[in-house]
Amino acid sequence: MCPTGSTSCGPDPINDFQHFAILAGGHPGAVVTHNVAVGNQVGIFGNEGDVTIDHNVLLNNKLFGMGAPGW
Repeated sequence: MCPTGSTSCGPDPINDFQHFAILAGGHPGAVVTHNVAVGNQVGIFGNEGDVTIDHNVLLNNKLFGMGAPGW
């Protein structure tokens, strides 16, 4: 969650900071599979490179269940 009064944390994925349960990427062939992400701001974020995201459960994530640059 964003701290009370934060000016850098919020729902805009371009201009604000969010807390991720799983931040994946930056390595060729990264795999995120068979995880459960519950109650985060963002469940899974595939950052850079070739990321395989499959068979995950995302529940009650406040801003996004899953995201990636350009979505």
